[in-house]
Amino acid sequence: MKLHSTLVLILMMISSYHFAFSQAMVKKNILIEEFTSATCKPCKLAGPILAKIVKPTEDVFSIRYHVKFPPADDPLYLENIQGIHDRASFYNMLSSNNFVSGIPNIRVNGTGSANPANENQANQRVDTAREQMTPVSLSVDQTIEGDSLAVTVKVRTSVALPSNARLFIAIVNRRVYLPKLPFILNGSNEKVDFEDVFMEMLPNGGIPLTLTPNVEQTFVRKYKPLENEYWPNDMSYPVVFVQDTSSRQVFQCATDYKETKTELALLDSKYPTIGSNSSVTRRFSVKNPNTEALEVKLVLDTAGSPMPNGWNFSCQPESQMINAGASAEYTVTLQSTTDTAYFQHIKVFAYGVSEKIDIPSNEYFHCLSSNAKNVVYTFGERSLDTVLMNDLKTAQYHKETVSMRYADSLLSAYPITNFDVSIFALHGGTILKQENRNGIPLASVSNNTPNFISRIIDAYNNNKKVFIIAPRATWWALKDTTPANDGKVTLVRNFLSNTMGIELNSSLNRTQNNLPVAFPVKGVISSQYFSDISAQINTSPTFSSTFTDILGITSGSKSQPFVYADDKTENVVGVGMTDNDAKIFMYTVSLDAWVQNRNQRKLFVNRVVDWLLSKAPSPNTVLSITSPTELNLGAKEIGKPHSFEISLTATPTTSFSVSSLSNKNVVFSIDNEFLSSLPKTISTPTFTLKGTFTPSEIRQYRDTITLYSTALNSEFSFVVSGSGAPPVGVQESPKGVNESTIRLVGNKSLSIDSKLELSIAEFYDVQGQLVQTTPISGFRNDVQIPSGLGSGTFFLKISFANGSQQVHTLVLVQ
Repeated sequence: MKLHSTLVLILMMISSYHFAFSQAMVKKNILIEEFTSATCKPCKLAGPILAKIVKPTEDVFSIRYHVKFPPADDPLYLENIQGIHDRASFYNMLSSNNFVSGIPNIRVNGTGSANPANENQANQRVDTAREQMTPVSLSVDQTIEGDSLAVTVKVRTSVALPSNARLFIAIVNRRVYLPKLPFILNGSNEKVDFEDVFMEMLPNGGIPLTLTPNVEQTFVRKYKPLENEYWPNDMSYPVVFVQDTSSRQVFQCATDYKETKTELALLDSKYPTIGSNSSVTRRFSVKNPNTEALEVKLVLDTAGSPMPNGWNFSCQPESQMINAGASAEYTVTLQSTTDTAYFQHIKVFAYGVSEKIDIPSNEYFHCLSSNAKNVVYTFGERSLDTVLMNDLKTAQYHKETVSMRYADSLLSAYPITNFDVSIFALHGGTILKQENRNGIPLASVSNNTPNFISRIIDAYNNNKKVFIIAPRATWWALKDTTPANDGKVTLVRNFLSNTMGIELNSSLNRTQNNLPVAFPVKGVISSQYFSDISAQINTSPTFSSTFTDILGITSGSKSQPFVYADDKTENVVGVGMTDNDAKIFMYTVSLDAWVQNRNQRKLFVNRVVDWLLSKAPSPNTVLSITSPTELNLGAKEIGKPHSFEISLTATPTTSFSVSSLSNKNVVFSIDNEFLSSLPKTISTPTFTLKGTFTPSEIRQYRDTITLYSTALNSEFSFVVSGSGAPPVGVQESPKGVNESTIRLVGNKSLSIDSKLELSIAEFYDVQGQLVQTTPISGFRNDVQIPSGLGSGTFFLKISFANGSQQVHTLVLVQ
């Protein structure tokens, strides 16, 4: 029987040590290690608190680890899973399935634990650590060496350190700004700015220290700075610390962080409009207020739309040297590449090329496509914004609809009367709460937001169309009898009763459990727009009392019900009311009610827009996969790309647009020719996605590929899987050939015991390249591990005197 062995070098040495504090001591800096996640709601509260505490240019440094936390798809966690797991495990925070609970959480100098969302707790931990002394002195310097950065650390101690002392070199990113993260991350806590994010440890387990008192020792480690969609700027810098891995006490920490400043100003209007396949330019002035010359580049981050395709950005010059106290000008060009309507919010940052800027200055401008005919206004609920935009992804409305945050400046620049249909996505108790019962949700979202009922009335009076989704809002507007000093309550009430003809159904109240039968109508009024729509209502009392308005229709009103909720779960959900002029459609149940039938919800939303625009209902393309739902590619040789194809069918065969595609496992990649052509119109009944599978290890791989399109099932997903096989020349023998046992001897050699006589041992890397050949003989032998292997995955092929072979996976951890 063949025995597979996975060899892991683990050094676990537990000891205790007490310093003789009579020796020379220096002030200890403070290290805060935070365990957080972009999918953890309370973690968002910790950010402003830690921003007051952390001072990387002074004596308080931080490292923020984005851990595995449901739903475990924080991209900053996925960027360095092993390094983060190692650190969470070090502090006993890792569960058996690698999840971390109890976040946000901080460790102050390794030992003090606190909740950073609790300002008093966090400050108490830091205050306790202040003015502590240590025998360890640290200095760190980072320099550029070709395409790499070299971190030089100098360590000195006045007394002997414990045997468990190690030097850790952490590379962190001072500021990661991901404005589109809430649109693409399931369960996002809506945070888009992340400070001091952990990138990598050099190496993961730290560097063992054997220091002679009062003798300085130097350590140098190199790394290549990462710059991709999750590290959008080169803001990496080292945080180094000496820590006892037994007691977890941090003896000292240091960084080379240097702060510079810039002053950025936009010289043109913030609100241009851009036509199809055309461009606009905006000029920026950058001032260098520092005492030395600074090379500055502009970095563009886009936000404000869940659909970022369709724009190209460029900046001239890319960077330039600005003398101390002087200013320079840059030109940013924004080009529209499609005939699709988009709204874009462009935030521009000024960064030092070789220096880290703690809080870079920024300016912004917006840009609206001249193709925009419809607008979805969002009130801080980015997730709802994304839902609605996905719901409107028919070929027709995808091209004509933009998403825009409801703000007075934007409404002044791009008036509501410019759009054919305006959609107000009001959602959730935190947004639609009564303002001390003196305000009405339909009147204003907050005290700082303009009265948008007047905007709706403006659209109505200018023969524009309005689609309102307002769970609970109508009930409170009609029920509240509190006099309003600003007149908003009266304005809302008059609009609902006089214009819409809606009245409060006073025979029932919101606390009754039979709310689904509260409506005064039965059946769906015959209509080419809504007669074929069906969905299930969420009939739980909690849901009904939270999201259902109890309304009636005033006698003689022009309004009529189109969809409704009653006691039959097969009937459609919600109450829609509109006047016969087809100007306003009001939907008074949350979109959450449609989660049981997502496609029906999308169909409903698009039909409402069809109705408002008096257009015939458009056909809705549905995507399906002709190959199996899960495409298993089988075992493929590691290190080499292997082609695969996925066939998709569109029914009916109307044209639709593919806007983007996503997958998380880089071993599966879609043909770049297809990706570079996005957004792409598909007019054939079938089309093929081509890709490659490039396994890097001998193990199973699985990934979900999601296609975003204007089809009814706009987020269409399918699974691909496969496994990595040994490279050519490192083929594993059939089962039952041999038996052997392999174990580590110290850190330098392998001990091989075999029932058959040994002949030769060969080490291969993951690409199948032969690293070293070692002759062996007999039934037992110690084989030296090649000194140049380092850490990682390797393959050990053992040949026996009878001509048979075995291949073992060798995982080395230095």
